[in-house]
Amino acid sequence: MAGLVAVALMGAIVGCGDKEPDDSGTEGLSAEQRFEEGNDYYQQGNLDNAASSFEAALKLEPRHLGSLTNLGVVYYQLGRLEDAVGQFEAGLEVDSSDAQLHYLLGAARLQQSRYEDAERSFLQAKGLQPDLPEVHFGLGALYKLQGKTDEAIAAFERFLELGPAQDPRASEEAERELLELRGQ
Repeated sequence: MAGLVAVALMGAIVGCGDKEPDDSGTEGLSAEQRFEEGNDYYQQGNLDNAASSFEAALKLEPRHLGSLTNLGVVYYQLGRLEDAVGQFEAGLEVDSSDAQLHYLLGAARLQQSRYEDAERSFLQAKGLQPDLPEVHFGLGALYKLQGKTDEAIAAFERFLELGPAQDPRASEEAERELLELRGQ
């Protein structure tokens, strides 16, 4: 199941571009420039450097929401779930109405097998942004783990109705889950 939730989380980085990082003259960069640098490293798959850049941005601006969010995603992908939860919670202190952050917190809690906390986070995200596809994917994964087959099917079906999530592999995974849940 670890891979199931991770599929929907893979594209969760905010504010990513496609440019190459510029390693020249990195001293004196602003929090926003460190954030962009982190995004560039992330796009290259260099999670350690991405984390360092987001951490540097947060030293300069501790409430930089993009860096809090993206550092949490990087920590999640590095398997540092407690650190990821901490980043997502810090982000929610900055903006408690951010549905994506509630979803991300739910995904991390799901990976920790904290099912009640995960459900609470997913439902908060759904209440804020009912058409956020990832929320329905996360609920499908949660309900499947809890043996709530009908709820899992409904959540995965809603995910597919809403269209592709940030990670196109999630749609394929949701279709596979539906076949399994329906016993096909």
